[in-house]
Amino acid sequence: MITAKRFSTGFTLYELLIASCILAVALISILGLYVTCLQLNEINRAKTVALGDLKSKMEEIKGTPFVDLLTTGSGGTFHNGQTFQLPGFSAGNATGRIEIKYIVGETFGYLIKSIRLVASYRVSRRVIGEDRNLNGMLDAGEDTNGNTLLDGPVELETYISK
Repeated sequence: MITAKRFSTGFTLYELLIASCILAVALISILGLYVTCLQLNEINRAKTVALGDLKSKMEEIKGTPFVDLLTTGSGGTFHNGQTFQLPGFSAGNATGRIEIKYIVGETFGYLIKSIRLVASYRVSRRVIGEDRNLNGMLDAGEDTNGNTLLDGPVELETYISK
């Protein structure tokens, strides 16, 4: 008599279960990386918008007469401590601050003003920058690096002389 040999072709249930688990772990890891990349993309987009807004404000300041750039008080066109909303963000989600101070060039006798712009903004319920409440001022507990200056991820500084 001829006996038929039975060959097993295909996978067992255990092999399929192990392969499915490995595939699930790989897909979950890829999905986590995808979500992280989307978040980083949103943060970088906001940083680019904030930089553009600060550049526009800096050009506006550069076109202002030297005497209208005040280092104290709240008069003049621009003054130290003045805050402004960044137009590239919705209302209340971004604040910029102008910091102006005198620098005296003793060697040449020039008056120089340092103009520094700082932006803090909100991205997906997360505030980027030291100004946690987005009021444009350095409040208690906001100075994370201890330099007594309001810092942010987007800062511009220039010098203007008379």
